[in-house]
Amino acid sequence: NVSNKPGVHDLSLQRQASAYAEEKPMWLTEGGMGQMAAQTKDGGLYDEQVRGMARAAVQTLARSAAEGVQKHFWFMLHGDYNVNQFFSCFTNDGKPYAVYNALSNMTRQLGEGQYKGKVSDVPEYIEGYVFETEGKKAVVLWSDRPYEYLLQTDGSVRAADFMGESIAISQNDRGEWVIPLGIEPVY
Repeated sequence: NVSNKPGVHDLSLQRQASAYAEEKPMWLTEGGMGQMAAQTKDGGLYDEQVRGMARAAVQTLARSAAEGVQKHFWFMLHGDYNVNQFFSCFTNDGKPYAVYNALSNMTRQLGEGQYKGKVSDVPEYIEGYVFETEGKKAVVLWSDRPYEYLLQTDGSVRAADFMGESIAISQNDRGEWVIPLGIEPVY
């Protein structure tokens, strides 16, 4: 079942199946986010479609890890604009869409990170996941509305948007790092 949020799937079938058999690795063998081909001069996608596809890829893969999916294969191949839905990470002439860069950045930020849990003590409109990668914590989070996430840590902090661009962050007078959130994922 697909929920009303893009990229959120009901993976409870795995939990139900485990009641009757030994637990099996869970792979999502082809995932993607379809977009209606736009009526642009090159038959491609509008900028907001491209950005939404990239945003959804990061959110979907983070959620998959939280649900116990060991491998999630995102559809990358050349697409076909002659169908109702377009799933490719590349234009017709082979140039990468933003989703390709977002997935590449996610790999750079999280590496082979092990899922450790959800970000806690945040309002319900914030979604975030904690990973451990190379002995360090990495977090990916986003919000349905503008929000300043406060992070208390003794370690160093750096923040990047879902495309890999550095985000300016600062510490408040209590020593908490102030990280601006919105609909686009932040690391």
